[in-house]
Amino acid sequence: MSREKCIFASKRVKMPLSSHLVDASGVVYFVIPTVALHMRRHRKNISSLLCFGAFVCGCSVASTPDAREIMQRSIAAIEKNSQASHTYAFASRVEKHELDPAGHVRSKDAKTYDAVIIDGVAVQRLMAHNDRPLSAEEDRRESERVWRLVNERKRETERQKSKRLAEVDQQLAKELAFNRELLTAFDFKLSGEEQIDGRAAWRIDATPRAGYQPKEMRAQMLPHFKGTVWVDEREYLWLRVNAEAIDAVTVGFFLLRLEPGARVAFSQVRLDDGVCLPRSSSIKAQMRVGLLKKINLDQNTVFTNHRKLPPGVSVVAVRPDER
Repeated sequence: MSREKCIFASKRVKMPLSSHLVDASGVVYFVIPTVALHMRRHRKNISSLLCFGAFVCGCSVASTPDAREIMQRSIAAIEKNSQASHTYAFASRVEKHELDPAGHVRSKDAKTYDAVIIDGVAVQRLMAHNDRPLSAEEDRRESERVWRLVNERKRETERQKSKRLAEVDQQLAKELAFNRELLTAFDFKLSGEEQIDGRAAWRIDATPRAGYQPKEMRAQMLPHFKGTVWVDEREYLWLRVNAEAIDAVTVGFFLLRLEPGARVAFSQVRLDDGVCLPRSSSIKAQMRVGLLKKINLDQNTVFTNHRKLPPGVSVVAVRPDER
């Protein structure tokens, strides 16, 4: 399968959590749908937070596999689903609220994106702002941006293409290594079974494992989270994930600090052909950017219009706020 085929996500965050996120190079991350923050520079770190939630699973009852076997099967299911999902696209609506210290909405902003295909190149395009069609000037600027990205991809030399795809492979290898480290980062406990969209799911609680030593910078945030994941009992895919910071979390060379109680969540929808794609994601957190700026953020993303891409489409999934 061509490595150029990938799905669209609402945000660029480079981190696994169980939806798929795509950066400017076309890298697909099987992670929670990317959650956009104010600063593009932090999206990789936030996506890593989402990635955590997607992997916190396991169980320990006589009639089911043990926790480690469930995790191993889940990783295999992730890889299989990721390969299949590369041929899909979807629309996304990102609604972001900034809250005052009392939790009241101070400002609201909503943006809707969808995929457009031009000359065999797919680009994620801004379609509406605050649920209103773009103005003539906004539409002109967005069209110019889309065409610039299309032309850049079409003018790409074989050497540039090889370099881009090599970067894709390197990033995917890093994500796989991160996923495997999650196996040692948490203790897992089966806390029940539930029906989600008519499918039986294990409810798995995850807590930080005592003595865990992170092996990479992003993994340093894992001991600061606990979470719950609902795992499909037949296909081992994640149907829903909730995660919460149990103490302060500093990411990005101390540039971003999440306060205790920060919450991230995501859910997936299973299509008729068995592929799982993102349905929704959210983040609610108080954070400090740099030394002074404080942000109280409540952001929700809804994914719709899931559909298969035509064969041979080259994807440039870059949103206006990422360029």
